[in-house]
Amino acid sequence: MYFVISMILTSIKRHVPGPIKRAVGNLLLRVNYSSDCKGDLNLPSCTLSEPGAHCFFGYYDISPFSASEQLLLATQTTTALRTPRADDELAVGFYDLTAEKREFQKVGTTETWCWQQGCRLRWDPAAPDTRIIYNKMTDGQYGSVIQDIRTGQVEHKSSFSLYDLASDGEHGLTLNFSRLQRLRPGYGYVNLPDDSKFDYCPHDDGVWLVDLQNDQKKLLFSLLELAAISPHRSMKNAQHYVNHLSFNPSGREFLFLHLWVDENNRRYSRLFTSDQKAGRLNLLNNTGLVSHYTWLSDERLLIVTRVTSLGKLRYVLYHYINGFEGITGDDHLIGDGHPTFIGNGKQIVTDTYPDEFRNQNILLYNRETNTIRVIQRCYVPPEYTGEVRCDLHPRTSPSGKLLCADVVVDGRRAMQVFDISCIQI
Repeated sequence: MYFVISMILTSIKRHVPGPIKRAVGNLLLRVNYSSDCKGDLNLPSCTLSEPGAHCFFGYYDISPFSASEQLLLATQTTTALRTPRADDELAVGFYDLTAEKREFQKVGTTETWCWQQGCRLRWDPAAPDTRIIYNKMTDGQYGSVIQDIRTGQVEHKSSFSLYDLASDGEHGLTLNFSRLQRLRPGYGYVNLPDDSKFDYCPHDDGVWLVDLQNDQKKLLFSLLELAAISPHRSMKNAQHYVNHLSFNPSGREFLFLHLWVDENNRRYSRLFTSDQKAGRLNLLNNTGLVSHYTWLSDERLLIVTRVTSLGKLRYVLYHYINGFEGITGDDHLIGDGHPTFIGNGKQIVTDTYPDEFRNQNILLYNRETNTIRVIQRCYVPPEYTGEVRCDLHPRTSPSGKLLCADVVVDGRRAMQVFDISCIQI
C-alpha cells in the first residue's frame, strides 16, 4: 500500500511546479517515514539511546566492540544539530550488552569531537576490554588520553590527538585537525585556530607519525611534497589537506587520502599507501575521486572510487603496491558506502546514503555467491544533512557476529546493535 502511494506521489512530483513539488516531496517523506523501516531480515537487535541526548559512536573504520564483545563504546551529547563549539562537551563511555538494563556508563569527557568521527574513541590494543583511548585537549593543545574504564584513572597522556592507532598500541598517525575542520567541516575540531589557513600547500604540515611512548611526532609527508607527485590541473591555486589515515591489520603499512579544494570549491581526492618508516610512498589511485576504504589483509584493500569506463562509483579491490585487482559487487554495490570485510573476507557489510525518500540501508554482500541482503532500512529526517548528517557507519565486532550502526530514533541519534550471526546468504 505504501509503495503504491509512493509511486503515485513520485509521478505527480515530476510534473508540478516548484511550490507544489516541495509540498508533494514533504508528503512523500511522511509516507515513507510511516512505512516499514525494517530490512528483509528479522534479526535480533537492540537500540541504545538516552532521553534528551544524542548517542553515537562515529566513523566506521574503528570497532566499538570490546575483545569479549560484551562492552560497546559510545558517546553522548546534548549539543544541538550544529557545528560543535569549543565548550561543547561530549561524554565518553560504554554500554554493557550483557546487562538486563542497558544504561550508558560514563568514563570521561572531551571537547575535541565532531559529528562524523566523534573523538576517535577506541579500545587500547594492549587492554581491549578495560582501557580506552580518545582525543582530548591536554595542556591547551590537541592531545589524547588512555583511561581505565573500571577506575576512571587516566593512565597515559599524549601531546597529540590521534587519527589512527597501530595494532602495537605504540604508534599512531595524526594530522592537522583544525585544517581538516576548515576544509572538510564535520571531520576535524574547532578548539584551536588553523594557523596554516593562508598557506594553501604547507611544507611543514601533512601526515605525521606519533610515537606514544616517547610522546613525539614526526612529519612523514608534507602537503607540498604530496602535491608535487603526478599533479592534476585542478591543483592550481587549490588548498590541500589529508584525511582518512588507516593502518593495515599488522600496523606496518597504512593508507591515506590526499585531498584538495580548487578555486571553484570543488573537492578532489586520491589515495596513497606507505609504511611507518616512510621508505616507500605509493600513489595507488589518482582518479581524483576516492571515497571510502577498508583493509582485506595486510596487502589488499577495498576502496570506493570512480571507475571511468563505467561512469559510476564502484567497490574496487587493490593490492597495496601493485594496484588494481578488480571490481567487486557486480551490479549490487554501486554508489558510495562505508565498507567493512567480515567472515574472512567472504562478506562485506556496507551502507547507502539517503535516497529521495530519506531512507538509507545497511547491506550485507556475499562475495562468493554474489548475493546481497538488506539488514536494515532506516529513515533519516531532512534536518540531518551536511556536517550534521547521520551516516549509518556500520561497524562489526571482532568475531563478525555483531554489528552496530548509528541511526536516528525519535529525532535524535541512537545506536542500534544487530546479531548477524544467523544470516544465510
